[in-house]
Amino acid sequence: IKAIVRLATNERPEAEFHPITMWGSLAQVAATHLQRGRLLYVEGRIHGSKWSDRQGIDHRTYEVIADTFQFLDSPKAVA
Repeated sequence: IKAIVRLATNERPEAEFHPITMWGSLAQVAATHLQRGRLLYVEGRIHGSKWSDRQGIDHRTYEVIADTFQFLDSPKAVA
């Protein structure tokens, strides 16, 4: 099983979003317990990809392949 979540960081005036890819049981826990706004600590490695579009323009993307993560808060109450 694979899960891709977008983690927001707000060190700048505008929040930036980073894709975090999780596999196996880590992905199952994320799918079950993650909610928007939860604080998360993620450890993993950065993976970069490069490709050219139809116009020949090169693009790069980066994602974090998570090895582990930890919740830093309790789940938000669902009203």
